[in-house]
Amino acid sequence: MVGTIPVASYAALANALEYPEPGYREKVQLLVGTLGSRYPLAAEQIAKFVAQTASRPVEELEELYTRTFDMAPVCVPYVTSYIYGQENFQRGELMALLKEEYRKCGLDAHGELPDHIGLLLRFLDYISEEEKQDLAKYVIRKPLKEMVSRLGEAGNPFRYLMSAVLDVIQADYPEKKQND
Repeated sequence: MVGTIPVASYAALANALEYPEPGYREKVQLLVGTLGSRYPLAAEQIAKFVAQTASRPVEELEELYTRTFDMAPVCVPYVTSYIYGQENFQRGELMALLKEEYRKCGLDAHGELPDHIGLLLRFLDYISEEEKQDLAKYVIRKPLKEMVSRLGEAGNPFRYLMSAVLDVIQADYPEKKQND
Protein backbone atom coordinates (compact mmCIF):
# COMPACT_ATOMS: atom_id res chain seq x y z
CA MET A 1 0.00 0.00 0.00
CA VAL A 2 1.19 3.47 -0.83
CA GLY A 3 1.75 5.65 2.23
CA THR A 4 -1.25 7.88 2.47
CA ILE A 5 -1.51 11.43 3.64
CA PRO A 6 -2.26 12.05 7.32
CA VAL A 7 -6.03 12.14 7.85
CA ALA A 8 -6.09 15.83 8.73
CA SER A 9 -4.36 16.72 5.47
CA TYR A 10 -7.20 15.59 3.18
CA ALA A 11 -9.48 17.87 5.18
CA ALA A 12 -6.82 20.59 5.01
CA LEU A 13 -6.70 20.23 1.23
CA ALA A 14 -10.49 20.49 1.19
CA ASN A 15 -10.28 23.65 3.34
CA ALA A 16 -7.95 25.20 0.77
CA LEU A 17 -10.66 24.71 -1.86
CA GLU A 18 -13.31 26.56 0.13
CA TYR A 19 -14.33 30.20 -0.03
CA PRO A 20 -11.58 32.35 1.52
CA GLU A 21 -12.66 33.40 5.01
CA PRO A 22 -10.62 34.89 7.84
CA GLY A 23 -7.59 32.68 8.45
CA TYR A 24 -7.71 31.21 4.94
CA ARG A 25 -4.20 32.28 3.95
CA GLU A 26 -2.76 30.79 7.14
CA LYS A 27 -4.54 27.46 6.52
CA VAL A 28 -3.20 27.32 2.99
CA GLN A 29 0.33 28.30 4.08
CA LEU A 30 0.33 25.53 6.71
CA LEU A 31 -0.22 22.99 3.94
CA VAL A 32 3.24 23.68 2.55
CA GLY A 33 4.83 22.31 5.72
CA THR A 34 2.22 19.58 6.24
CA LEU A 35 2.72 18.15 2.76
CA GLY A 36 6.37 19.07 2.20
CA SER A 37 8.22 15.90 3.13
CA ARG A 38 5.80 13.35 1.69
CA TYR A 39 4.37 15.36 -1.20
CA PRO A 40 7.03 17.85 -2.33
CA LEU A 41 5.33 18.54 -5.67
CA ALA A 42 2.06 19.37 -3.95
CA ALA A 43 3.84 21.58 -1.41
CA GLU A 44 5.59 23.39 -4.27
CA GLN A 45 2.26 24.02 -6.01
CA ILE A 46 0.73 25.42 -2.84
CA ALA A 47 3.76 27.66 -2.29
CA LYS A 48 3.19 29.03 -5.82
CA PHE A 49 -0.43 29.77 -4.97
CA VAL A 50 0.64 31.53 -1.77
CA ALA A 51 3.24 33.58 -3.64
CA GLN A 52 0.81 34.61 -6.39
CA THR A 53 -1.94 35.63 -4.00
CA ALA A 54 0.06 37.06 -1.06
CA SER A 55 -0.14 40.69 -2.17
CA ARG A 56 -3.85 40.58 -3.00
CA PRO A 57 -6.27 42.02 -0.46
CA VAL A 58 -8.66 39.44 1.02
CA GLU A 59 -11.57 41.04 -0.82
CA GLU A 60 -9.79 40.52 -4.13
CA LEU A 61 -9.09 36.88 -3.26
CA GLU A 62 -12.78 36.40 -2.39
CA GLU A 63 -13.77 37.93 -5.72
CA LEU A 64 -11.29 35.74 -7.58
CA TYR A 65 -12.67 32.64 -5.86
CA THR A 66 -16.22 33.59 -6.84
CA ARG A 67 -15.21 34.21 -10.47
CA THR A 68 -13.27 30.95 -10.51
CA PHE A 69 -15.76 28.53 -8.97
CA ASP A 70 -19.19 30.16 -8.52
CA MET A 71 -20.47 32.88 -10.84
CA ALA A 72 -19.93 32.03 -14.53
CA PRO A 73 -17.07 29.85 -13.32
CA VAL A 74 -13.80 29.23 -15.05
CA CYS A 75 -13.87 25.82 -13.35
CA VAL A 76 -16.82 24.15 -11.68
CA PRO A 77 -15.75 22.23 -8.55
CA TYR A 78 -18.35 19.49 -9.12
CA VAL A 79 -16.83 16.26 -10.40
CA THR A 80 -19.95 14.73 -11.95
CA SER A 81 -20.19 17.53 -14.50
CA TYR A 82 -16.79 16.38 -15.86
CA ILE A 83 -17.75 12.71 -15.78
CA TYR A 84 -21.28 12.90 -17.19
CA GLY A 85 -21.90 16.45 -18.41
CA GLN A 86 -24.43 18.87 -16.94
CA GLU A 87 -27.73 17.12 -17.68
CA ASN A 88 -27.42 13.38 -17.28
CA PHE A 89 -29.45 10.90 -15.27
CA GLN A 90 -26.30 9.06 -14.15
CA ARG A 91 -24.98 12.31 -12.68
CA GLY A 92 -28.03 12.51 -10.44
CA GLU A 93 -27.70 8.86 -9.47
CA LEU A 94 -24.08 9.29 -8.38
CA MET A 95 -24.91 12.44 -6.43
CA ALA A 96 -27.76 10.63 -4.64
CA LEU A 97 -25.44 7.72 -3.83
CA LEU A 98 -22.77 10.06 -2.47
CA LYS A 99 -25.35 11.92 -0.39
CA GLU A 100 -26.52 8.64 1.15
CA GLU A 101 -22.95 7.53 1.87
CA TYR A 102 -22.24 10.86 3.57
CA ARG A 103 -25.36 10.43 5.69
CA LYS A 104 -24.32 6.90 6.73
CA CYS A 105 -20.90 8.01 7.91
CA GLY A 106 -22.09 11.28 9.48
CA LEU A 107 -20.29 13.59 7.07
CA ASP A 108 -21.99 16.99 7.01
CA ALA A 109 -22.14 18.49 3.51
CA HIS A 110 -22.87 21.97 4.93
CA GLY A 111 -25.39 22.56 2.13
CA GLU A 112 -22.87 21.78 -0.61
CA LEU A 113 -23.70 19.48 -3.53
CA PRO A 114 -22.37 15.98 -2.82
CA ASP A 115 -20.02 15.94 -5.80
CA HIS A 116 -18.01 19.02 -4.73
CA ILE A 117 -14.30 18.15 -4.85
CA GLY A 118 -13.71 19.46 -1.32
CA LEU A 119 -16.47 17.28 0.09
CA LEU A 120 -15.08 14.24 -1.73
CA LEU A 121 -11.67 14.90 -0.19
CA ARG A 122 -13.25 14.95 3.27
CA PHE A 123 -15.10 11.72 2.46
CA LEU A 124 -11.75 9.96 1.92
CA ASP A 125 -11.25 10.08 5.69
CA TYR A 126 -14.34 7.93 6.22
CA ILE A 127 -13.88 5.04 3.81
CA SER A 128 -11.70 1.96 3.38
CA GLU A 129 -8.51 1.87 1.32
CA GLU A 130 -10.27 -0.13 -1.40
CA GLU A 131 -13.07 2.43 -1.56
CA LYS A 132 -10.50 5.24 -1.69
CA GLN A 133 -8.80 3.53 -4.64
CA ASP A 134 -12.13 3.27 -6.48
CA LEU A 135 -13.16 6.83 -5.67
CA ALA A 136 -9.80 8.14 -6.90
CA LYS A 137 -9.91 6.04 -10.06
CA TYR A 138 -13.53 6.49 -11.10
CA VAL A 139 -14.63 9.78 -9.56
CA ILE A 140 -11.79 12.11 -8.58
CA ARG A 141 -8.73 11.79 -10.85
CA LYS A 142 -10.20 12.60 -14.29
CA PRO A 143 -12.21 15.64 -13.12
CA LEU A 144 -9.20 16.97 -11.21
CA LYS A 145 -7.07 16.76 -14.35
CA GLU A 146 -9.71 18.71 -16.26
CA MET A 147 -9.99 21.30 -13.49
CA VAL A 148 -6.22 21.81 -13.47
CA SER A 149 -6.23 22.15 -17.24
CA ARG A 150 -9.04 24.73 -17.31
CA LEU A 151 -7.52 26.77 -14.52
CA GLY A 152 -4.10 26.59 -16.19
CA GLU A 153 -5.50 27.81 -19.51
CA ALA A 154 -7.08 30.75 -17.69
CA GLY A 155 -3.83 31.56 -15.85
CA ASN A 156 -5.79 31.33 -12.61
CA PRO A 157 -3.77 30.97 -9.37
CA PHE A 158 -6.24 28.40 -8.04
CA ARG A 159 -4.68 26.02 -10.57
CA TYR A 160 -1.86 25.54 -8.10
CA LEU A 161 -4.22 24.36 -5.38
CA MET A 162 -6.01 21.96 -7.72
CA SER A 163 -2.68 20.74 -9.03
CA ALA A 164 -1.52 20.08 -5.46
CA VAL A 165 -4.66 18.04 -4.78
CA LEU A 166 -4.07 16.09 -7.99
CA ASP A 167 -0.43 15.47 -7.01
CA VAL A 168 -1.52 14.04 -3.64
CA ILE A 169 -4.24 11.85 -5.17
CA GLN A 170 -1.85 10.52 -7.81
CA ALA A 171 0.83 9.84 -5.20
CA ASP A 172 -1.55 8.02 -2.86
CA TYR A 173 -3.62 6.27 -5.54
CA PRO A 174 -1.46 5.97 -8.67
CA GLU A 175 -2.99 4.99 -11.94
CA LYS A 176 -2.33 1.35 -12.64
CA LYS A 177 -0.96 0.22 -15.94
CA GLN A 178 -3.16 -1.86 -18.25
CA ASN A 179 -1.28 -5.07 -17.35
CA ASP A 180 -1.68 -4.60 -13.57
